[in-house]
Amino acid sequence: MNVQANTITVINGHLTAKDKAAIKALLAAGLTIGKVGRKTYSIAENNGLYAVSYKIRDKGLVPVPGSAYRLSTYSATFKLK
Repeated sequence: MNVQANTITVINGHLTAKDKAAIKALLAAGLTIGKVGRKTYSIAENNGLYAVSYKIRDKGLVPVPGSAYRLSTYSATFKLK
């Protein structure tokens, strides 16, 4: 399957254009776990639906001066068209 020609349609959650490009690259390489930039992606497939979770060190959605970094985990569900 040519993953690069397919479109990612998000069903649940949120994926940025950069996330979609990273996921396409991981799927094209045949990987289910990989690190792109500062994010570590984990992809699982079930009957044509893909679940992705990614972890990143950040200061949260509303950073406060002096707050420490934490490991945040985000997830989304998508399908390839």
